[in-house]
Amino acid sequence: MPVKDPEIEDIYAAPGRVCVRHRKYGVLITNIVLKDVECKALVQRLIRKAGWSITIGDSLKRMPLEGMRLDVTIGELNEVSVKYYATIRKFPQNPYSAAHLIANGTMNEWVFAYLATLVLNKRTGLIIGPVGSGKTTLLWSLIGVIPLEKIVLIQEVPEIRLPSLWPLEELGPYRPGISSDVVIPIHRIIEDTLRGKSPGYIILGEIHQEEGYAWAQLGRTKKGTLATFHADDPRQLYWL
Repeated sequence: MPVKDPEIEDIYAAPGRVCVRHRKYGVLITNIVLKDVECKALVQRLIRKAGWSITIGDSLKRMPLEGMRLDVTIGELNEVSVKYYATIRKFPQNPYSAAHLIANGTMNEWVFAYLATLVLNKRTGLIIGPVGSGKTTLLWSLIGVIPLEKIVLIQEVPEIRLPSLWPLEELGPYRPGISSDVVIPIHRIIEDTLRGKSPGYIILGEIHQEEGYAWAQLGRTKKGTLATFHADDPRQLYWL
């Protein structure tokens, strides 16, 4: 099963052949073939396992699933039937450290030293890039240079897992015991964090358009802030 392979990052389930993204070999086509009805049953089973629901009227959903991230789409096939698509994002158990990034040639020690200096001086940082470009990997490596100050970690899906080295508070839009359809907006969580939690650093997972303004305001608070954003280049980020 692809989900059990630690080197698999993404699993793409759609009618036809299932594809995966491997950490070393990129996108691979598997020998797993799903018919329309099989794919629908699989996606519905994953949604139920995550404790969510989805309808044609609300056909795009992102949800946490047992330490992974599940993105589900319902696409219309014709007037009487629909297709179901799912992407499972697996998060690495042992993400690359700064030493790995330097040894692999992803960046040199001078670049990382400069970024680490910005983090230590509590600058506001935003890591942008397309899917699979290593945004979260770089974010993880920069978190490693943060001194022992309180960190508030805010993320929609628990993608970043920090060890108990820092005083840590983890927040997200979903609350235990509350329906998964009740979502607390990330920007409200950020505002509440600034009011009463007194963090030294605020780490956001992937932010979207709605949270962009709240993230920008963090730059005025003198709190160390790091986040990621999906965009191909800074110009696209500006227009988004």
